[in-house]
Order: sequence, then structure tokens, then C-alpha cells
Amino acid sequence: MEVDWVDFVQLDGTEYVAGVDGKVPAIASNQLGSVVGRVDCELSVLKFHGEPGPAVDGDAAFIKVGTEVHAVRGYGTSCRVAAQIAGVNRVYLAHADLAGVSRAVPCAMAQGTAPRRSPGGHHLGLRPGLHGWRSPSLWGS
Repeated sequence: MEVDWVDFVQLDGTEYVAGVDGKVPAIASNQLGSVVGRVDCELSVLKFHGEPGPAVDGDAAFIKVGTEVHAVRGYGTSCRVAAQIAGVNRVYLAHADLAGVSRAVPCAMAQGTAPRRSPGGHHLGLRPGLHGWRSPSLWGS
């Protein structure tokens, strides 16, 4: 089974997504906060013989195993996190499910926010509970 992955990482029950909510620029290293997690599994390098199950904390699509995930200064971890990939500090926005479609939580899109806890989300464009980020054409019935 082929899976079309979206760049995501899951930590503390929240799924964070990069590259699907419009242009979110990379950040400078001095904007990285403390380490809030590490990647345990890079799912895009695995071969699946059926539908992938739900994501668990430490799963990521394209971030290498062992990569540290950081808080972003000025944002709560319920809004944004970042990881250094190929020398670039890539920002991941917290997502939540809205009527079966994942969207960035409002504080993720704001210009710096106070920390607030929001519910964990699902992957963009997926039925809840799947982490394969498969495109709708691959869903089937």
C-alpha cells in the first residue's frame, strides 16, 4: 500500500503539521525553546501492507529518528513546535479535527500567543484516527 505522507510529528497527543497551512517561515535558532520531545519513528521509510494505524507520540513522517523537537518562543506547545531539518528550523502547527478535517488551531496561526492547551488533532484531509495522510483518492469506502 502506498501512503502519501504529509510532514507531521505527534507529541503529547497533539499532531503538528508543516507545509499545509500557507507559508510559515522557518525560524532562527534563537527562537527555539526547550526540547519537548524526540522522534522515535520516521513513518515514511517504512513499508505498509495495510492501512497504517493511528499515530502515536514520537511518530513523524519525514523527521529522522532521534531528532529533537523544540517549543517555539512566544507560542505554547499547544500551538507550535519546531525541529531542525537539514539545517533549517522548520515550524509545525498544532492541528485539531473540525468536522472530519484537520485544521491548524487558531493560536498556531497567530503572531505569538500565550500558552493554552488545545485538544489533539487528526491529520489534514484524513478520516479521524488514521495517520497515513493518504490522499482522499486512496481512501476507498
